[in-house]
Amino acid sequence: MTSYPNGFRECWGDYREEEDLEVASQQLYKHQKSLPKLPVPSLADTCALYLQTVRPLTTDAEFVATKAAVEAFLKGPLGPVLQKRLEARAASRPNSSYLAEWWNTLGYLHVRDPVVFNVSYFFHFSDSVHLAQRSQVGRAASLLVASMAFRNQVASGTRPPETLGKGQTPLCSTAYKYMFNACRIPRRDADSYRIYDPSTHHHVVVMRHNKFFKVHQGPTPLSFLEWTSILTHILDVAGSIESSVGVLSSENRDVWADARTQLLADGNAATLRDIESAVLLLCLDDDAPTSRTDVSRALWHGNGRNRFYDKCIQLVVFGNGKAGLLAEHSMLDGMAMSVYADFILTGLHKQTIDLGDTTLTHAALVARLPAVTPLKVHMSAATLQAIASAERTFDATVAGHDVHVESFFGYGNHAIKSFQCSPDAFVQMAIQLAGRKHWGKSVATYEASQVRVFLHGRTETTRSCSSASHAFANIMVQTSPVDQLSVKVTLGLFYPCIYNYECPIHMCKQTHCSSVYFWLLLPEQQTILLFHGTGGTVSRCMQRACQVHEDCGAIQGRGPPLAGPSAVPATWRVGRPV
Repeated sequence: MTSYPNGFRECWGDYREEEDLEVASQQLYKHQKSLPKLPVPSLADTCALYLQTVRPLTTDAEFVATKAAVEAFLKGPLGPVLQKRLEARAASRPNSSYLAEWWNTLGYLHVRDPVVFNVSYFFHFSDSVHLAQRSQVGRAASLLVASMAFRNQVASGTRPPETLGKGQTPLCSTAYKYMFNACRIPRRDADSYRIYDPSTHHHVVVMRHNKFFKVHQGPTPLSFLEWTSILTHILDVAGSIESSVGVLSSENRDVWADARTQLLADGNAATLRDIESAVLLLCLDDDAPTSRTDVSRALWHGNGRNRFYDKCIQLVVFGNGKAGLLAEHSMLDGMAMSVYADFILTGLHKQTIDLGDTTLTHAALVARLPAVTPLKVHMSAATLQAIASAERTFDATVAGHDVHVESFFGYGNHAIKSFQCSPDAFVQMAIQLAGRKHWGKSVATYEASQVRVFLHGRTETTRSCSSASHAFANIMVQTSPVDQLSVKVTLGLFYPCIYNYECPIHMCKQTHCSSVYFWLLLPEQQTILLFHGTGGTVSRCMQRACQVHEDCGAIQGRGPPLAGPSAVPATWRVGRPV
C-alpha cells in the first residue's frame, strides 16, 4: 500500500525511503528486485586506476609525490579502514547502493550553488514538421498532450522498463518516480525534494509574463484542441510583465531558502504548493531565438524571470514555436529524461500519439474546457528587495558565461564507425585535442556514463583523459609534420581505453574513489594528501564531456559542473548524415 502523507512525499536523498512506491507487479518496476548491487571494487584496483588517470596531468616530480601518497594510503592505516567501512555500508544496504544517498545529498541536495547555472541541463527539441504544431500555441499544446501520455505510463507503472544493449540488460527504473509532480525544495544547508501523489495531482502550471496560471484537468488527458484553446486564452489574459517570483529560484540555495520562507510568511503557501505539485511547468516566452546557439542559451537559463528552476521539468516554448525543456538534476539524470524527450518528439513526429478529438465545434470545445486559475503571489517589501537582488545576481552571472553550438556536416555516425571506431571515442579524442590547444596542456575531463544496470545506480564520472590521449594531442599540436604512424599507434592505444571504461564494472572505480572522498567529508574525518596534494588537485575536472544517446533530434547541454571560471562543459550528438 503506497501512501503520500499530506499528498506528497518529502525526499532527503535516500532512495530506500520511497521504495514502497515501486510496485513490483507493475511493468516499469518488474526488474527492481533482481537488479545487482553496485559493487565495491578492491582498493588496490581503484588506486591503480587513479594513478593512470593522474599521470597525464602531472609532471614527473608531481607524479612521484602522488604515487607515494597513494601507496601510503593503500598500505594504511586509513585506506584499509575506509575500505572496510564502505564494504560494511554496502552490506548494510541490501536494497540500495552504498553510494546512492551520498551521491544525491553531497553531490546535489547539499550543494549551495544555483541550480540553473551549475546543475540543471536542457534539451533543445528539433522543430516540428507538422504545420499545426509550428506556432507557439500549437507546439506547446502538442508537447503537453505527448507529455501527459508519457506521464500516465509512468504513474500507472505501465511504461516498459529500459534495457541496455543486444542482451537486453535491465536498467534501474527508480528515477522515473521523481520526474513528474516533482519539485526541489530550498532549505538552509540541505534541500529536500517533493514528489506529489500523481493520482490526485493532474494540473499543469503555465508561466506567461512571469505570472503563473493553474490549468485544472482530471485523470482524462486534455486533447490538442483543448490545450490550444486554453493556451490561447492564457496569452490573451496574461497582460503586462510583472515582478518575477521565479527569479528567486535562480539564487544561491540558502538565499532562496530564506526568500521562500518570506513568501510563505506573506501568505503564498497555497500558490507555492500549486506550482510545486504540478505535473510540470510550461513556460511561454515572448522571445523568438532562431539560431541553435541562441535557442540553447535561452533554454539553459533564459532571462531568469519566466521560470521556476526547482521544477523537475520545465517545457519552454518560444514565440516562434521553437521549444525544449529544462530539467532539475538532483534526483535523476539525463538518461531517463532523454527517454521522455525521445517519446514525445518521435511520437509527435511519426503521429503515433493520439492528439484527441479534432472534430469538436467551437461551442462544444468551450463547454468542456477546464478552469484556468491565475495564481496570485503576495509580495512584501522584503520579497521585492530579494527579487531585485536576485535579478542583479542572475544578470551578472549570465554575463560571465558563453554558449556556442557548432554544427559539423562533414561526416557523422556511419563514417566514424567505418573507421572501426566508436563515435564516442572519436569525439572524446577531438575534445582532448581541443582542450590541449585551449589550455596548453592536458586537463582532467570526465564523461557522464550511466551505471543503471545496478540498483539505484545513476552515473559514473568516467575519466577520458589518458596517457594515450595525452600523447595523441601532443603529436597533433607539433609544428613539424605529423608522424602518421605515431598517430595511428596512439589511436590504437587510446580506443581500447574508451571501450574499457564503457563497461559498467570498470566504471565503478570512480564511484569508489568518490565514496572514499565523501566519507572524508563527514565530520571529524581527517584530510589526506591523496585528495589534497598535487595529483588530487589537478584531477579535479576542468572539462565535462558527454553525449546524447537517444535518436530524438534533441540537442542537450548544461553549464559548468562547478562554480568558477575553470570548468568547461561540452555536449555533443553524433547523428546520421542529412
